[in-house]
Amino acid sequence: SANFDSHQWSTAITYEKTNVQDSYRNKSSLQCTINSSKRKQKQNTKQSPITTKPKKKARFNKESISNESSLTYEQEQQLDIDYKKLTVQKSLNDELEREIRLRQQLKSLCNTEPNDK
Repeated sequence: SANFDSHQWSTAITYEKTNVQDSYRNKSSLQCTINSSKRKQKQNTKQSPITTKPKKKARFNKESISNESSLTYEQEQQLDIDYKKLTVQKSLNDELEREIRLRQQLKSLCNTEPNDK
């Protein structure tokens, strides 16, 4: 009866740990998976981050970011120039439209005057 009780306790403990039913007969593969998961957890906690490769990449990234920032500064200057050109062109277009309206008004006035005389 002591053997039976120990077997019952071991199956109950196994069920609590792994949520596997009592009818699970192949306890060795179950124990292998439990041990495997424990090893993986230990490896995850023991692993230290690799610092040499990211530092090299970080330096390269910093240089490329500084190059990109200079490109963006040059691009910003070009955008400012383009914006100024557009504003000048818009003002010229506005002046031309105003001149066209005035000429049309003058033409309509000239056309209406001879009819009145």
